[in-house]
Amino acid sequence: MAAAGSGFDARDFTWVAQLPAVWDGVRAYRERSLNGMNLLRGIVLQAYGPDPVVVGNLECCKVNSDILATILKIMGDVGCIFVPRVFLLQGACLEFHCNAGYPEALSLGGAAYSDGWGLKRMLGFLKRKWMRDQKPRDRTIRKLVAEFDRAFKKLGQAVGDRIARALRARGEDDDDDEDPQAEVDSDRPRAAENPDSKEMVPGNASVSVELPEEMAPTSAVPEQAPVNPEVMPHEEAAPLLPRQPTREDLEKELRIAELKLEAKRL
Repeated sequence: MAAAGSGFDARDFTWVAQLPAVWDGVRAYRERSLNGMNLLRGIVLQAYGPDPVVVGNLECCKVNSDILATILKIMGDVGCIFVPRVFLLQGACLEFHCNAGYPEALSLGGAAYSDGWGLKRMLGFLKRKWMRDQKPRDRTIRKLVAEFDRAFKKLGQAVGDRIARALRARGEDDDDDEDPQAEVDSDRPRAAENPDSKEMVPGNASVSVELPEEMAPTSAVPEQAPVNPEVMPHEEAAPLLPRQPTREDLEKELRIAELKLEAKRL
């Protein structure tokens, strides 16, 4: 939505293209990718097995606060109060992992896919806090939520307070696919219901979801040797993901989604 007589587009997400370069400038992020790990850190929730997951809750936002801060800072600078569509976030993650030297071509697409969904969930969680005028007690989370206030102020300067308030009231309006793990998102602290939850740096998937069938490669993954169930994997080991998409597969899907978005704008 652009303001009358103005070239400002409140739903312009071209700023997402800045993210890969910003992340590439942080050595810790590059090393994480170079070692075959996701950009995001997950937490282990008892209800969802031993694999770390990234959901929209306080703990995940806190352990990934540095990465979220890079996104929210840009949103505040450009006056964007809307969470980008998931395929845009996945595209930024894919470009980052490619540039950083992610070692496993088979799981590259899966890493970008799960990182994108993780960012979408956490940004959505923080925006809901802001929409409800909630003031988190945790200082780190409070600073992240405050970036939406800064973005809203910048938006008001660009389009006027009346339009800015209307845009805020309208909320999110995108055509993202259904979140494959929407049921695990919560506005409640997970520690209250699961004191055993802990942070874990994931291997090549920070969100334990099965990739959509249309994003999976046609070639089957060779059967792996049996694994001793009594041997616990190292937390930084990269678990094998069945039917992971190749880089070309994901780029094709992202391009199709971009074309759909452009068609809707015409």
